Amino acid sequence: MYCFPEKKAKPYEHEYSEFAVEVASFVQAQYPLLDFSIMELIQLNDFVNHQIAHNTVFVSVEADVMQFVFDSLRERFFGKVLVNPTLEVYHQYWSDNMIVINRLRTEAPKNHVTSWHIRLEKLLVDIVADSLLSDSISESEYPNIYEDAFSMYMIDESCLFRYASRRTIYNRIKAMILEKTNIKLRTLR
Repeated sequence: MYCFPEKKAKPYEHEYSEFAVEVASFVQAQYPLLDFSIMELIQLNDFVNHQIAHNTVFVSVEADVMQFVFDSLRERFFGKVLVNPTLEVYHQYWSDNMIVINRLRTEAPKNHVTSWHIRLEKLLVDIVADSLLSDSISESEYPNIYEDAFSMYMIDESCLFRYASRRTIYNRIKAMILEKTNIKLRTLR
């Protein structure tokens, strides 16, 4: 179950945009005890062939406070905030530096250093499970994204597959990794 990472693998870190940091600081100031995470669409540029030029900031918050966070962010960033939008609504109201508020899944992997940063394991699962993210990148790019992530960064496979189970896509991700990539999984036997 435990193994040393390859020498070239390193922990995943993303340098968030000024806008994402501003959003995070605002949410932290308004709701200091809130458990939330932020992912930006441009984070995928580290892994995709077709670069994403326009950013969207995804703020995942606990379900029972989504409306409160939406109201606060809407006052600060008027016209740029959507809460749980459908694909149609997202495309209809999309603008650069849009903020999308969605539900933080229970047992979502948490970053150990900065609480609102997302872990790579969460990103890898969410691009497959979340309709807005999966609409932004082609499914044909998933194998390359996973291979690049596994070759460049340390991945906690147990964490990845546990979260995939919570999002009910465990079998889909496992099959994709085993059938369409050269990744050697250490935890699945």
